[in-house]
Amino acid sequence: MGEAVGNEQASKRLELHIDGMTFDLVGLDPAPRIAVPEIRDWRDIAVEVRGAPLVGVGLAAGPHIEAGKASTPVVRGALRLARLLGDAFAGCAGVCWVPSGVAQSKPAFVDAVDRWLGGGPMPTTFVVTLAAAIDGAIESRGLAWFTGQEVRIEPIVADDREQAKLLAYRLVEQLIHRGTLEAPEQSTAPDGRVLRLEPSANRRYVRVWLA
Repeated sequence: MGEAVGNEQASKRLELHIDGMTFDLVGLDPAPRIAVPEIRDWRDIAVEVRGAPLVGVGLAAGPHIEAGKASTPVVRGALRLARLLGDAFAGCAGVCWVPSGVAQSKPAFVDAVDRWLGGGPMPTTFVVTLAAAIDGAIESRGLAWFTGQEVRIEPIVADDREQAKLLAYRLVEQLIHRGTLEAPEQSTAPDGRVLRLEPSANRRYVRVWLA
């Protein structure tokens, strides 16, 4: 599945190949340890594991795919490789997607990835999560890694929290595939309401209002 790189860099990273793509595995001995990322959402991972000293290894896109690291084929390859590595490391407690801050237990991660590889939906709730803003809006975390923008469901639209979350993930899935929103446009919510989507003034958010 992988091979060591040149002598000068062999102690720093391991080059892995999958589906015609190259990824770098970092954090293995004798290379320096990598810091365990900030985890905002622990899923199906025991409390005692969360509080234990954790050691992590990381995957990074190789130089030839770096520019397309947020594309669906590269993400698919990365998650497939992470799934295989999880099997290779018997002590793997979970897998973390850094942009969303989600850490998921190995069995749940394997199930989600296998369903995607088998023709099911992308594990959107793993790569993007949702959080409540102070003003009552719902904001995504992790979508910006794909598009440069997060979704923000404004409070007037987020009055029904469960419907707002469904709407947020529906928009997240659309935006992952279509990319950055450059100009205002209309959309329809699952409950039939007509919505206005517009980039925020600083271009960091896709703000969602009632039209």
